[in-house]
Amino acid sequence: MDEKKLKAKLSGKSINDLKGFEEILDMVPSFKEKRPKKNDPSKAGNVHEVMTFLDNEKDRLKAMEDLFTKKIENIRENEQITTLLQYQTINRDNTLEALTKKISPLESTFQRSLSEFFDSVFKK
Repeated sequence: MDEKKLKAKLSGKSINDLKGFEEILDMVPSFKEKRPKKNDPSKAGNVHEVMTFLDNEKDRLKAMEDLFTKKIENIRENEQITTLLQYQTINRDNTLEALTKKISPLESTFQRSLSEFFDSVFKK
């Protein structure tokens, strides 16, 4: 034990009372000399990686919580799928009907182009 440090901490009477207990005081961690810790660069990198992972994991869990607590609940309360499917079905039927009206007459541009194509390909 470093006597100078002990004398600085204790008064004269206390030092006399502690004579013979030096070995025991050496076993107490607060009286031992503290050595400075060396910085291990590999551990510092690991800490950075762990912190980055934890930040990313926190963001991912927050997004999942938001999905399960707010968005899915909103979808259940305000379901739009059936309405959108009905709208798209009507839109598809109208488009198909308009297209059929344009290409079905024999004098249509589509029919003429098709006949010219077949005539040019299959002409003997």
